[in-house]
Amino acid sequence: MTQHTPPEPYDAIAAWYDLEHADFADDLELYLGLAGATGDPIVELGCGSGRLLVPLAQAGYRVTGVDTSAAMLARCRAAASAAGVAERMTLVQGDMAGLALPAHNFRLAFVALGSFQHLATLAARRAALAALRAHVLPGATLALDLAQAEARRFAQAAETGALLHIGTHHDAATGMILTHTAAAHYGASPGTLALTHWYDAHPQAGPLTRTCVATILAPITRSEIELLLAATGWHLRETYGDHALDPWDDLSPRLIVIAQAAEM
Repeated sequence: MTQHTPPEPYDAIAAWYDLEHADFADDLELYLGLAGATGDPIVELGCGSGRLLVPLAQAGYRVTGVDTSAAMLARCRAAASAAGVAERMTLVQGDMAGLALPAHNFRLAFVALGSFQHLATLAARRAALAALRAHVLPGATLALDLAQAEARRFAQAAETGALLHIGTHHDAATGMILTHTAAAHYGASPGTLALTHWYDAHPQAGPLTRTCVATILAPITRSEIELLLAATGWHLRETYGDHALDPWDDLSPRLIVIAQAAEM
């Protein structure tokens, strides 16, 4: 029997991801503040193209990034080299649920912008948190940034069949216009949403090109993440509702969780 590995979606959209997030830095101050309080070494799961890792390395921290996408990691290496911080950065291709790094002395671990919610099953989410706990020092800090408003929006789209306009972006270097739309339906794993994304690139000359990828989004409640943390060796310390660290409630745009590693 031939086994087919599903394509890694971020390999196909690495350049589009960077264009979409070119002007986004709302969460950088949060991670710089945490790094200042904990010190290094630091590990980011779902590090992508280095949007956060590169500034942390520029601030003098030793950082490790883990991501499933080879294309995103290649962009991260290029960004680190261009910034002159490659010597402070270690990059590993791998899945956060099967984390296996040589270093087990991290003082800060984080998963930004809803990347933790790409884990489709409860078992995978639990495995990722347990693996992270095994890689950090007692007392280390964990930050999880979970998307609440986005999950609500996609859940409503799954109910109504709506096609969502995620954003339109202009590439000043080439003149290309990128339009990102998405649809949602209920996923195969209980409580998850299966998302289909279309990235339409409109060049100044030539035909439109469309890239289609599929991702998973798992809405996660505060009580669910609290139970997962307790079961995997973490103490919940604080929760916030946005990157400005405003108080959290059910209608907050985000659920930002700060936890501390328990003694083993």
